[in-house]
Amino acid sequence: MSDSTYGMTVMNMELEPGFWRATNSSKEVLPCLNEDHCKGGAEPSELCSEGYEGPLCAVCMGDYAATGSGADMQCKACTGSATATVAAGASVFVVVVSLFAFKLFKTRSGVVVGASDAVLARSDFKSLIAKYQPPAKIVLSYAQIVSGLSFVYDIRFPVAFTAMVNAISVVVNLDFVGFMPIGCVASTNFHSSLVGYTLGPLVVFAAMLLLFWTKKESKPEFANRLFSYFLALTFLILPSVSIKIFSTFACRIFDEDYGSFLKADYSIDCDGDEHALFQGYALVMILVYPVGIPLMYFVLLFRKRAMLDPGQLKFTRELGSEEAGLAKALEERERLELGDPGLKSLAFLYDAYEPQRWWFEVFETGRRLLLTGGLLFLSPGTAGQIAASMVMCLGAMRIYAGYKPFVDHGNSLLAECAQWQLFFTMFAALLIRVDVDKESVQDKAMFDAVLVGVQFAAVVVLVTQYLFCKTDKEAVEDAVKHARASYTKADQGAEGERVDFELVKRDTEGLEL
Repeated sequence: MSDSTYGMTVMNMELEPGFWRATNSSKEVLPCLNEDHCKGGAEPSELCSEGYEGPLCAVCMGDYAATGSGADMQCKACTGSATATVAAGASVFVVVVSLFAFKLFKTRSGVVVGASDAVLARSDFKSLIAKYQPPAKIVLSYAQIVSGLSFVYDIRFPVAFTAMVNAISVVVNLDFVGFMPIGCVASTNFHSSLVGYTLGPLVVFAAMLLLFWTKKESKPEFANRLFSYFLALTFLILPSVSIKIFSTFACRIFDEDYGSFLKADYSIDCDGDEHALFQGYALVMILVYPVGIPLMYFVLLFRKRAMLDPGQLKFTRELGSEEAGLAKALEERERLELGDPGLKSLAFLYDAYEPQRWWFEVFETGRRLLLTGGLLFLSPGTAGQIAASMVMCLGAMRIYAGYKPFVDHGNSLLAECAQWQLFFTMFAALLIRVDVDKESVQDKAMFDAVLVGVQFAAVVVLVTQYLFCKTDKEAVEDAVKHARASYTKADQGAEGERVDFELVKRDTEGLEL
């Protein structure tokens, strides 16, 4: 490499656009995060395009601010339009928070005219939430995992797939701030964003819990609704905040003693005293978020396990039918919810699952953490890392297929499909890691199109089962209602009213969604 027929040496080697190296004597030529960031050339100090500098040309110059992340990171010139973008984004954030607060604190007293209609409307709304919340959580969990794979694996996915995932990431990870040029109005870096991402939610959580405890006795319905919102918020932010925390320890070492820099922000020297301080801070936040939130879920559910599962297996043995046993267990759980209103505030964690699978949300939370931030500690940037994550994905897939944890079998099918979808996305990442995608332009386009198409498999299953499996689903629900009604009559002492569960089993056989 040091000599050639054309007299080229390591010292005067000219790089093509899209590549970078640390010094004139460096033999390690690396692809830039984005091809547009590096204009190429022979002099390392002049490899970066206008507005970019530093390792891999991934740092914005003084009069520029970063938007996006990874391969989608762009350095925007700080002009009037950039400041207006930040102001507009801040305004939207304030409006959204205000609407949420209005919805939460909106009083229900004083409703006289049309009160019955309002009650019916709330009932219908709750029914819609109960119906669509489980599939929404499945799709959301999948999107959060996929949106972090490019950073976790340290690879560049095809252009169309990257654009689609980045757009989805803004919504599912609530990462609106990262796509605004905040650097134009305030000096920011990864350290400041780490503090904001971790302390901001803690302030909100503290306020919600304080309000919950003050209103628990005087307004129990409001307090329980507030606590359910608290659980939903922890579920929503956990993966993105955990990735941010774990990223504090993800550094990249360059050759020729160029140094070690943080992959999430190449302007930060990993060997500096300041970063060592923030690594200590991140260790504390690991106990709060990736460890604390799943542990909180488990404690809350474990304390109520007797009411969450009043004996599904026992009912199944006694009644001779899984459908009848499930129906009786659900009926008992609903009865116990009426006696303990606080139990219903945990519904976000258990309502979608069969009573005997009351613990499944804890497993699902652990799975999401392992396949997002947890992978950063597993041989980062190697094919082995991807292969290990594929094994984890297959293990989770087997658990979903074996346990079928959801009350609605259609949701179990959707979750299993999402696991397959994730597996094939990881397989595509493995192909990229071993350079299988470096073929002709047509082959690359086809690879990109297939990868994008795979992302919609679970959505197709979701739409199909609600459009074409509606009759079967209603038949199953009718059979379960019939079992509940008949068993209730028998409990009340009506002679000859015990349900023929063998008939129910035969009527519902083959009707799983």
